[in-house]
Amino acid sequence: MPRLINSTPKYRKHRASGQAIATIAGRDIYLGPHGTKTSHSPYNRIIAQWLANRRRMPVHGEDHAGLVVAHVMAAHLRHAKIYSRGQPSGYHEMYRINDAIRPHSP
Repeated sequence: MPRLINSTPKYRKHRASGQAIATIAGRDIYLGPHGTKTSHSPYNRIIAQWLANRRRMPVHGEDHAGLVVAHVMAAHLRHAKIYSRGQPSGYHEMYRINDAIRPHSP
């Protein structure tokens, strides 16, 4: 049977804990005691956010706050310095990364 990709995630009961749960983007979200108003409110809020974000989970939390490409490149450069130590191609790799990180004038 084909998988429905456009269906809204269901509000359902997690039998082991008795809590309401919804699975969105493969992630289980516990909402509180099943069948209560306190669990329906977060469900409606999460579904509204999910729909507003084109059926994708919005990115939240401090894990992604302020993350820019330069930070990712700097972390990769640190990794490359350790990983390519003593390899002939290591110098060229770090030169390319440094060149990509360095600001260029227009």
